[in-house]
Amino acid sequence: MLAFWIFVLTILSLSSVAATGQTPGTVKWAYKGDGWFNSVPALGPDGTIYVVFNGRLHAINPDGSNKWVAAGGGCPPVINYDGTVYTGENTLNAFDPAGNIKWCIELGGKILGSPAIGPDSTLYVFSSNDRLTVITQNGITKWSAYSSIYHIADQPAIGKDGILYVTYQDGHVRALNPDGSVKWSFATKPWLLSSVAIASNTILVATNNSPSSSPTPDILLSISFNGVLQWDFQGGGFDATPVFDEDGTIYIGETESLSPADTICYLYAVNPDGSLKWKHPLISRSLGSSAIVGKDGTIYAGGDKLIAINPDGTREWTSSIGTFSPLLLPMMERFMLFHRTVVSMQSILEVTALPKVRGHEKGETIEIQGL
Repeated sequence: MLAFWIFVLTILSLSSVAATGQTPGTVKWAYKGDGWFNSVPALGPDGTIYVVFNGRLHAINPDGSNKWVAAGGGCPPVINYDGTVYTGENTLNAFDPAGNIKWCIELGGKILGSPAIGPDSTLYVFSSNDRLTVITQNGITKWSAYSSIYHIADQPAIGKDGILYVTYQDGHVRALNPDGSVKWSFATKPWLLSSVAIASNTILVATNNSPSSSPTPDILLSISFNGVLQWDFQGGGFDATPVFDEDGTIYIGETESLSPADTICYLYAVNPDGSLKWKHPLISRSLGSSAIVGKDGTIYAGGDKLIAINPDGTREWTSSIGTFSPLLLPMMERFMLFHRTVVSMQSILEVTALPKVRGHEKGETIEIQGL
């Protein structure tokens, strides 16, 4: 009999045991998809969860019930302020909150990452045919162009001024103007890079080289908006994109080799000046996604086990449910999405309880809400 590895998504309640009657880290509800889970979920302004299973976009209510399912899913969905959902593979599809297609545009190549939404709701879509397509929120192509600089390695990021920040497999970080021209280019070591995280006064990017393939440590880089290196921080083998909290502390996972056949993982907290704040061991042998910072400052990271870490680096709790990897997405007020890998015939979206609620006292009854 064949065994299929399927991804499971999990939503975590941020309320206490007294508020929900559940132990932190236990399943609250589950949603069964109709195939392989193949995208990072996104959260709509009304709390609707959007995720792609096997090329179909699922809209899920905050209570775990199905809202609608539509063909045309592909890349991780992104949501505009008006609730429009954008996803697709070789075609960019725009869905309204009811699941109706508003418009679609052929790209001629597979979408790289997800569309970046500018401050004026303009969409910037990079595709595998070395093309950048710029589209209005009404589905009108403003312009498109072909260049090797448009074949990016990971999710593009966009600043409040409309500048795009992209990374490449050859180790370059580039800032692109809204017209697609290069504002500046920064060369790192020729390794794979994470996507860019934009902080208040810097952009953050990490080299992402397998620790077993090179003895040279990976590097977390802080680069100014003018393309000048501010500092770098060396680690073992960084995983995924760095994240940061309201105080500017940066969090990034690391995988260290103990032997050719064994690894151990840590979560680093790095101060805004590039110095080490703390380093916390994770119950995991591998990581493939970023940590998540809760609105109360709690950091959630995982792998073989999901753990919650306080801002001072002490562990708050460890989930009883294993093989979690947090997904980087906008935090819901009281719930978080996670996935885990299981041997199963179906993909499942699960909801699991967490202990903290920002702005609520423990023991207070709360409702599921979005941001």
